Amino acid sequence: MDAALHEGGWPLGALTELLPHVPGQAELRLLAPALQAAMARPGFLILVDPPGLPHAPAWGAAGVALNRVVVVRPGSPRDWLWTVDQ
Repeated sequence: MDAALHEGGWPLGALTELLPHVPGQAELRLLAPALQAAMARPGFLILVDPPGLPHAPAWGAAGVALNRVVVVRPGSPRDWLWTVDQ
């Protein structure tokens, strides 16, 4: 998949939105390499209004440092826009 994506993979340090038809159907396997690369860098992984809470055991097994994951649930569309802008 990385060969098919612009610049060789998922962009790190950028907003990426996934819109699957049915949430929870292998998104983690698709994103695992990018998540592992992100965990090699300092900082946090911010999830803005995900369709569900991340399954901690699966994310941990994928190499994600759970203490560096922040889930943000904005209360309004305006708050959502402000959040992703920040």
